[in-house]
Amino acid sequence: MSFANPSPSSSSSPSRSLLLLTLFISLSSLILTEAATTIPLTKHATELSAVLKKIERFNGVPLRRRRRSVDPALELDGGSSGGLTYTVDVTLKGGPKMSVIVDTGSNQFWVPSTTCPSCVEGGMTNSSLVAPEGCSEISLIYGIGTVNGCIESTTLQVGSHTINDLHVLAVTHLDEDMQWQGKFMSGIWGMARDRSTPDGAPTAVSLMYQQGLIKSPTVGFYLARDDDTNKSEMTIGDVTALPYTNTDRQVTLQSADNIYDLYHIKLDSVEVNGKRLRHDRPVIIDTGSTSIATPEPLIDDIYAALFGGAAVAHPDNQRYMVPCVPMKNTTVSLTFGGLSFGMEAVDLIGPEVEEGYDWCYGRFIPAFEGLDHMVVGDAFLHNRRDSRFKSRDGQAGIVRYTYGRESDQGETVSSPDRRRGVELYHSEGQAARHEKRSSVGMNIDRSGGIAYTIDIGVGKDKKPVPVLVDTGSADIWVASSKCSNCTAAGMTDSGVSYDEGCEIESKSYGSGEVYGCLVNTDVTIGEFSMDDYPLLAAKDSQGFDGRYMSGILGLAGSKMTLNGHPTPMDRLRESKAISSPEIGFYLARSGDGSELIFDEAHWSQHANQGKKVTLQRTDDGGLYRVKLDAFIANGEEIADHDGGVQMQGIDVIIDTGTSDLRIPESMMLPIYASMGGNQFYKDTENEDKLVVPCEGFGNPDETFGFKFGGMTFYVKWSDFIGKPTATDQSFCSFRIMPTPIEDYIIIGSNFLRNIYHVVNVDSGEVTMYGLQEG
Repeated sequence: MSFANPSPSSSSSPSRSLLLLTLFISLSSLILTEAATTIPLTKHATELSAVLKKIERFNGVPLRRRRRSVDPALELDGGSSGGLTYTVDVTLKGGPKMSVIVDTGSNQFWVPSTTCPSCVEGGMTNSSLVAPEGCSEISLIYGIGTVNGCIESTTLQVGSHTINDLHVLAVTHLDEDMQWQGKFMSGIWGMARDRSTPDGAPTAVSLMYQQGLIKSPTVGFYLARDDDTNKSEMTIGDVTALPYTNTDRQVTLQSADNIYDLYHIKLDSVEVNGKRLRHDRPVIIDTGSTSIATPEPLIDDIYAALFGGAAVAHPDNQRYMVPCVPMKNTTVSLTFGGLSFGMEAVDLIGPEVEEGYDWCYGRFIPAFEGLDHMVVGDAFLHNRRDSRFKSRDGQAGIVRYTYGRESDQGETVSSPDRRRGVELYHSEGQAARHEKRSSVGMNIDRSGGIAYTIDIGVGKDKKPVPVLVDTGSADIWVASSKCSNCTAAGMTDSGVSYDEGCEIESKSYGSGEVYGCLVNTDVTIGEFSMDDYPLLAAKDSQGFDGRYMSGILGLAGSKMTLNGHPTPMDRLRESKAISSPEIGFYLARSGDGSELIFDEAHWSQHANQGKKVTLQRTDDGGLYRVKLDAFIANGEEIADHDGGVQMQGIDVIIDTGTSDLRIPESMMLPIYASMGGNQFYKDTENEDKLVVPCEGFGNPDETFGFKFGGMTFYVKWSDFIGKPTATDQSFCSFRIMPTPIEDYIIIGSNFLRNIYHVVNVDSGEVTMYGLQEG
């Protein structure tokens, strides 16, 4: 069985993967002449259909893709799915060299016969096999088309090996759909198990083993991407010592019985951007496919978590369309046998829907009607395996460890076996609040943590547009009237347009990117107006949830703006609308009441004047980067047990546009252990994720805090607690996110809700106040 929606993928670094497919065969003792043979594969960028989907049936009816709310007469022609296909060169019976697809998703080996006009029309090479007149014809029906022919016994040459008595389908006719493949292939080498070949004959790999050519009936694949300088390879025989394999991260999975004898294994779960999707699924591993065919509702859940509502279904074929530029910080992983394997962001995106269009097809595609399993193709198989996660050590559930004792193997405190895996709470990093006040109130949304927006007026008619309040950036951008994917994501059309041929600018954020042109237009913030302000009119955006925001209001310093143009604060002071470069923030947890305060920012009813600290900016950039004395746990400063991790005197960036605390991964364990009194907890059913008791430790609201300028600010436990684990509902994720950045941390709204703070746009100073009680 095969899919493929191939399209050339790009990556900045070579990726390697090895798929080991073991054919279980009961044979008598044999004399082995060679342990293994490695054969180069050729990768092809297929412009048309590639191997969209083939579920093999003999003299049967092809399955059709599921369509939702679509005219049943519409057919998915496959013409929109380019991608990569991998072929190997072979010869049969001394005939011409031929390129055949290596396909673990089917069983039969087929090539064109000497009398196949339709094969020649498709650009295929005819083999030396003759299909006698009146022979017993067999039809193989794939999702991409049909081939007809007769079984002939022949000799196969591949690499340095000659395999005798191989039963090959000598094709006499193929339909128009299959003709599309003739540009890059002249047959298929079915590499699934041999019990379901049309005549029950052994496959080529089985014959190599029977004839003593290889040590083991095993095939290994290294499938390179289109831009990878390394060559794709197939190794047949002993695959235990290949250079691509990491034996420390190996999992062996038994193939379940299935009607086609394909490689049918169990997928534990799919994790998207840290969110574990609870869908145990049977999976077929298929090198002949590019995409990942996924049943409903899992495919809908994946796109909802992956693109935050930006993915939409194509009106004709119901395949998901996504922004063409890969999102940064996107993570997708599939877990098999308790071991998680990550995917690169570029492999989630397929070919353009139309040439010059900014939307592409996603690599997760709808499964065929009636199928409950996934078919996992090369979009997953040619990814580098993620080595950050360790394999299971036999313990299951929540395990308690003592910090600093390397010999302590952990004590299982909870080991329920009713469910596997953990559904993590994931914050999108930028969420929002919605309300309307002339004093510039802010609105709340909880779609991925809590974040804050205000409605600004755009244009002469002051059209209200909800924008994220963000001290981590300095520009204003809004969805323009020409941004189709902004509208598709649910954003409000600001009515602002731009001239064709304008200079394209781009802005990158932790959660996404935006592209567009600077346009001068009127902007109103609360009671304050700015004429002809240069905002970015978005032509394209990705990674933002249009359900609550249609742009961003950046409130950092002018060194962060595009082309160094004045910030909103600069313009308001130039016009004498305000007199101070300071802005105050009060971020409520729910309901109305959040405020953005200009001018007399320090004199807020929420600020406890008796608990105040002013922090100087530590660099000359435009962000609010200040010094954190230390993290506090249970009244004590947190220190690394071994002294190898700096836990005091840390640079932090204050960012209202981020929901969580973002820290280097090396800081995670010291923090968790200190909160638990030198003990910490791991969920071994979720790649040993660190977790905490949902109800906290001792006095939860004085468990965790931050010390700035010698003053400690504790946080409410509820502001950091995430969702309960599926393993044990009394343990929860904690909203501290690891990042690869080592020289600073980012403090978001889950801390800022616990203080009232003021930023100075000119000096970069940050003043923090405790909150007034009551």
